[in-house]
Amino acid sequence: MSRPNLLELLPSELEQLAERLGQPRYRGHQLAGWLFRTGTLDLDAMSNLPKEFRQRLGVETGVEVPEIER
Repeated sequence: MSRPNLLELLPSELEQLAERLGQPRYRGHQLAGWLFRTGTLDLDAMSNLPKEFRQRLGVETGVEVPEIER
């Protein structure tokens, strides 16, 4: 089974993912801010997220930027 790509998830889905990984719902909102507001793709740079959460995200998900066709 492939790992979900964080860039393909809606903010509400990121909140659900955070809860599934044992974090409060607002952690998904913070994650969405890093990905979509600041464009940060490096999980280690997301300094307001707990280290354990970032590590689990790194194992269970991916951050894959789509290729540009044209």
